[in-house]
Amino acid sequence: MIGHEMGHVVNKHSREKMVLAYVARALRKGLASQQNEIGQLAGSVLGGFVEQLTSAQFSQHEERQADRYAVKLLIDQGYTTGAAVSALKKLAALPTQHTFFSSHPAPEARIEALLQNGGKDDKKQDSLTQALFGYAKRVVVTLLHFVGLVVNWLLSLL
Repeated sequence: MIGHEMGHVVNKHSREKMVLAYVARALRKGLASQQNEIGQLAGSVLGGFVEQLTSAQFSQHEERQADRYAVKLLIDQGYTTGAAVSALKKLAALPTQHTFFSSHPAPEARIEALLQNGGKDDKKQDSLTQALFGYAKRVVVTLLHFVGLVVNWLLSLL
């Protein structure tokens, strides 16, 4: 468990999570302020659903990264992954319901990934998340730039 939490620190998940939350909220509020169908959708329950789903899926990806870090740490230090599998089996035995909105992947899926990958990075999944995160940052920067241009234009009219 400590190795898993170390994985969150090493991968800077708290920072990324905070940025993603601000980006998603700003984007939704910006779209919701529009006086058209897109604004109505963004301000609706559907807009909240999309924002929540994005956050949950990003969290599950972070959890998988932290799991891989912990497994790699165990293996590099000469330990087996048996205790990690045992801990995840105990989590799986708890009465919970995992959905797309869960912040953590289902324990069964985590066990399977641990046994299949043995701490190896999933480059395809990592690159997809990095691409989405990069895209979200570019969208926010572009929107902020646009807002700055509009504000400057409005000030020039005064």
